[in-house]
Amino acid sequence: MNGTSDDAGKSRIISLFRENVKGKEVVTSKHNTKHCGKEGHWLEERMGIKHNSRNEPDINGYEMKKESLKTTLGDFSATEYAFSKNRNIINEMNHWTNDMTMTRSEFMQYFGNLRSEKKRYSWSGSCIPKFGSWN
Repeated sequence: MNGTSDDAGKSRIISLFRENVKGKEVVTSKHNTKHCGKEGHWLEERMGIKHNSRNEPDINGYEMKKESLKTTLGDFSATEYAFSKNRNIINEMNHWTNDMTMTRSEFMQYFGNLRSEKKRYSWSGSCIPKFGSWN
């Protein structure tokens, strides 16, 4: 919740919920039936919120969520890697060709840190550029 929430904001959310959501049948037929967020989109529409996937409050400092018995964890893996065989986007962005190859081991040697005690390279994040200073 951010600093913009107040009693009037909470009251508005409660009013919208009572008028447009509570006791209403969740009808998702106009949404993509294969989309697992269709109930959430229905809720957003009923609350007057534009569909979004931002990790920030939707209305008056509050994030709208549908009731669920599951917890969703994010997968922040990259779609492509420089050392992958399938790297169409990376090739296009860098003007590379498929014959310009790099192994995962080479990638780690270029961008990772040597852990001499383990005799291998690791990706610790400490090699990430820091703004305003050299590293």
